[in-house]
Amino acid sequence: MSAYPRLRTDLIAVSSESDGVAYVTVKDPVSGSFFRLREPEYWLIQQMNGQASPEELSTRFTAKYKTTLSPDSIRAFTETLDAHYFLEGQRVEQMRTRKGSTHYARGNFLVRLLSLRLAYFNPTRLLDLLVRMYRPLHNLWGFLLSLFVVVWGLGLLLANSEHFYFDLADAFNLGSLVTIVTGLFVIITIHEFAHAVVCRYYGGEVREVGFLLLYFQPCFYADVSDAWLFQKKSQRLAVTWAGPYAQLLLLSIAVIGWRVTVPGIAVNDLFRIITVVAWITLLFNFNPLIRLDGYYLLSDLVAIPNLRDKSFGYLRYLFTRYILGWPTASPEINTRQRKICLTYALTAGAFSIFLVVYFLSVVAEFLIYSFGQAGILLVGLLLVLILWTPSRDTFWGGRPPVRK
Repeated sequence: MSAYPRLRTDLIAVSSESDGVAYVTVKDPVSGSFFRLREPEYWLIQQMNGQASPEELSTRFTAKYKTTLSPDSIRAFTETLDAHYFLEGQRVEQMRTRKGSTHYARGNFLVRLLSLRLAYFNPTRLLDLLVRMYRPLHNLWGFLLSLFVVVWGLGLLLANSEHFYFDLADAFNLGSLVTIVTGLFVIITIHEFAHAVVCRYYGGEVREVGFLLLYFQPCFYADVSDAWLFQKKSQRLAVTWAGPYAQLLLLSIAVIGWRVTVPGIAVNDLFRIITVVAWITLLFNFNPLIRLDGYYLLSDLVAIPNLRDKSFGYLRYLFTRYILGWPTASPEINTRQRKICLTYALTAGAFSIFLVVYFLSVVAEFLIYSFGQAGILLVGLLLVLILWTPSRDTFWGGRPPVRK
């Protein structure tokens, strides 16, 4: 094996531009992870062929970009690349043996708690069939026909809004509960497959679809992260919009079905419940503070991939730099991105704290009632598990050198 770094040959790269800066989006086809590099960074990793030393890479970089990059900086950059499995070597081989899927990086306990995956499968064959069925509809006339149905349905919904209320007491009726669960399953299945079909239509790969508990809510999901490889922003937005638009179309069809059927019969009640569930889940889905369609729309509109991670990373930098006074390195984001990231971090952080506090209060009430003083210890342990990783990343991972 070469003593010098060698870039993996199976990485997929696509060029793009944001805020007038050229970037290259790199996909790891094994893990399914995406990374955005600036053009000089991508040029540098392309020079890593297993034969070039850090000193030689430093000379090449300085000659091309007229900017000095020391061999030590290149060694540090190489360590970062290796940590993200960009380089050939033992780490990549170990990662590939872990089923060759995205599951080798699970995230911290809080992330796993708020996003618990239940089951998944590879939908490639099914999607290829659905794309062949969808292709004749992907044109102006197909869009205008669907838009007419949506406008008609929403008009009926507004005109008859008093009939589409949600009564929590009725939901606990066994018949209503079965109907609600059935309607929810149909809605979220159509919603997620709409994302997947449009992504596949534009040539993207959909590695998996499945079920998870997101913020304690049952969800059906589709991994359409390949949309980040689309050079056209309109195609990326089309993938994100496909789910909500399909849900709007289903909602409209349900309203029209409710309007033309006789009140009191089972089909009429089914259409009404599907309509109610559809608009409630649509509002939840457009919340940009959690990783659903509203978040990805916002991320693409402001042209900041991984908006949530970058926002909390910037907030962590501000805390350690200006509150703790540590000499923390500033993140490489421009002034516009700093404002967006700070605003998003504060609002999304407050929302996440609210959800965690609410969850803990419900769990604490149950544990203390069931186990007494032992329940208090269990609640404390749960709180430690939730706070451990964020605290470690802030107070340990970013700790400055010890002063002598």
